[in-house]
Amino acid sequence: MREGLVSETLITCGDAGDGGQGGPGGPGGRGGNIVLASLSSTTVPESTGGKSGMGGPGNNEPGRPRQSPLPPGPRVFIFRGCEGQPGKAGSNGGDGQSGRFDTRILTPDQYWSELKSKSFAASWAKYRHNVGEFYIRRWIPGVTGRDHYISLAVDEFEAARHFNPAQAESEF
Repeated sequence: MREGLVSETLITCGDAGDGGQGGPGGPGGRGGNIVLASLSSTTVPESTGGKSGMGGPGNNEPGRPRQSPLPPGPRVFIFRGCEGQPGKAGSNGGDGQSGRFDTRILTPDQYWSELKSKSFAASWAKYRHNVGEFYIRRWIPGVTGRDHYISLAVDEFEAARHFNPAQAESEF
């Protein structure tokens, strides 16, 4: 260090302040709304809200001494004993609100009518048809362990026709 350009100042802090408390955690998200349409009675699961956010950590910055007027110019400060205690963590946020879960028991006709009205019905019909074709390819007449594939294929083709009655390739 060259004399005159930089002065060295030792600052001791007898009573540095502690860090501040962390902020509170955010609330959990709201649970989803679920509608279960079924052909039979079922156990109703819960749609609970999200868990709360954790509180923020306490501030861990060192305490700062009081400022006193110093002469202008570059200088190096050496701090001793200026470490305040970390602040306490913030409180956790609250859990989110529970969602809604509705159950409706439908007849088979109501069930298929409800499904046909959905936007995914046509694409789901094609998917069910493709699954039926897969089962047909797995079926080998007279081979043990393969005869059940024909009934699986029929079930898939019937489901495809329920979803989209105009899908002629699913007729058998």
